[in-house]
Amino acid sequence: MFKKIISFSLGIFLAIFMQASAFACTEIHFNTPYGMISARTMDWYTPTWYVVMNPRGLKHDAWIAQYGSVTVGISPQTSQEGMNEKGLTAGVLWLDKTQYPTKDSRFALGAGLWTQYILDHFATVNEVIADAPKIRVMPQQYEKMRIDVHLIVSDPSGNMAVLEYINGNLVIHQGNPLSIPVLTNNTYENSLTYLKNYQGFGGKLPIPTGYHSKDRFIRAAYFWQQHQHPKNLQQAISHAFNALNDVSEPIVTQHNTEAENAKANSISMTNEFSRVSTNRPEYFGLSARRQGESSRSVCAIHDCCERRCQQSRKAKDEGYTPTQWMIVRDATHKILEFKSVDNPNVLTIHLNQINFDKIKKMKILLVTGQTKELEKDKREKGKGNSS
Repeated sequence: MFKKIISFSLGIFLAIFMQASAFACTEIHFNTPYGMISARTMDWYTPTWYVVMNPRGLKHDAWIAQYGSVTVGISPQTSQEGMNEKGLTAGVLWLDKTQYPTKDSRFALGAGLWTQYILDHFATVNEVIADAPKIRVMPQQYEKMRIDVHLIVSDPSGNMAVLEYINGNLVIHQGNPLSIPVLTNNTYENSLTYLKNYQGFGGKLPIPTGYHSKDRFIRAAYFWQQHQHPKNLQQAISHAFNALNDVSEPIVTQHNTEAENAKANSISMTNEFSRVSTNRPEYFGLSARRQGESSRSVCAIHDCCERRCQQSRKAKDEGYTPTQWMIVRDATHKILEFKSVDNPNVLTIHLNQINFDKIKKMKILLVTGQTKELEKDKREKGKGNSS
């Protein structure tokens, strides 16, 4: 039987996963009357992230893309996150418990291409699930360490699924929506079990403020529980960004005291993100809220800021890094909103306005980490022209 093993030689993609425990991300979904909204963070540093437009008909080693997409990845050729022209969203998050299936005759797909494969081939979650048993996702290795991930997908109907490889077997959790539409870096089943210990979900423990996977899962689930009824689409998107703020890791300075870091984050980050042309009161790591809005969320600035910074320093010592970017997806209207820690402006991409029939090659829309360098180049060119 024909067998094709897809591989990729992008060392930078592999390098980012060198410390499994450090690849911390959080995803949350809101199935609202105004749109199917989903959002995620990326909490691992790499010098550049690429936002890329992928054309329909793009040729890969073993397939041709049936759908156009916009993706985010650490190189133009690799994606960890994205949405295609049909509104299907897909993304991978780290999962230490992953154990891929043993070698067999099925079509073998490198874990690093899982997201792009999904977006290139399918329009709905049901199609993804129908195809999943036909492929064998295989591990990629870097310096004797394996890349272990699970994948979450959703579509405009509200259908969503988490795909994991546990003990060599494909495990799928599907729902419209999922009972708790949140994913971090533990197995979905394990996270749900852990959730039952906490207030609001059947337990007595207070909502945690740490940065470990289960803490982020509990906090995101709590936020989802408290914000299920937005008044309009704008508020739904705002809730999604604020949910990410509640689970993102703030920037702290190693030599400052906890109080100094708390104050620095609450002031400098507010000033930084106040320049965003939007009504959303959000910034990385800390959640600002409109006057009169619910104060029950666990990370309100005034009573949790100092503790969050203490948790962040501990997380930093354990290999975590501050949140690098956030993305909010509106699958119903096929809109992506992206912002990174180095640029307070929100990049909004309307996939419905992209003519994927005319696009013939991949196009880079944004490269994070290069904003200052590009501005410097413009200033230098300006000086040169004036002389």
